[in-house]
Amino acid sequence: MKGASVRGKYEYLIFDADHTLIDFNRDEEAAFRRTFEAFGAACTPEDLRRARFLSDTVWDEEGLNDVHSPEVRRTYHEKYVGHLPRLFARIQEFFPVAAPPEALAERFLSELNAPSAVLGAALSVFSRLSGRYKTCIATNGLTVMQTARLQAFLPYVHALFISQEVGAVKPDRSFFAGMLSRLGASAADCLFIGDSLDSDVAGCATVGMDCLWFNPAHRALPDGYAPVGQIDRIEGVETFLTGG
Repeated sequence: MKGASVRGKYEYLIFDADHTLIDFNRDEEAAFRRTFEAFGAACTPEDLRRARFLSDTVWDEEGLNDVHSPEVRRTYHEKYVGHLPRLFARIQEFFPVAAPPEALAERFLSELNAPSAVLGAALSVFSRLSGRYKTCIATNGLTVMQTARLQAFLPYVHALFISQEVGAVKPDRSFFAGMLSRLGASAADCLFIGDSLDSDVAGCATVGMDCLWFNPAHRALPDGYAPVGQIDRIEGVETFLTGG
């Protein structure tokens, strides 16, 4: 984005977590591998790819991608935990693991409660920006798991908002309004940075908050979404803020 610096416009920078700061895909694959190994089942890279494919499939079948659905928003965290035994029952159709699906699901959740793989330069960018802004993270997910996965960022976090703790999921207006209330801030004080059009860009629009769309895949912007700008590398946040 060209033009005058917008550095002074914002007091708070609020980052999405998964696929923006941390790498859920790598974390999930590692959690599958450790879960299988814990039950004495060696796995190949192809096994892990199939497990991740089924994870995406079952997540979608449970409707968890449809964050605009009032029913999904209301039951999101219960569905998050509840879909896992069904996922492992599907996995066991091609990958024999001698354990009940419920036991595999419980172990898998515990394996995800670990420091995450950081995406690119996200940690260095976040830490630098924390010296000039109040840097926050806002994420959908389970409180214990997301807190553990974000350990590397916590020394630089002014406030952490996790949907299970907040009691609402992005893009629900109550998530964003509650965030502003807790910060004691107005929407104009904040810039949100996230990769999801449906959760981040759409959610910010409910309270009139600027959202910078993190779009490393260079997807076309559909009608109906109005981010304040786009970046394809997390370092682009700093460029945006200086008007470069």
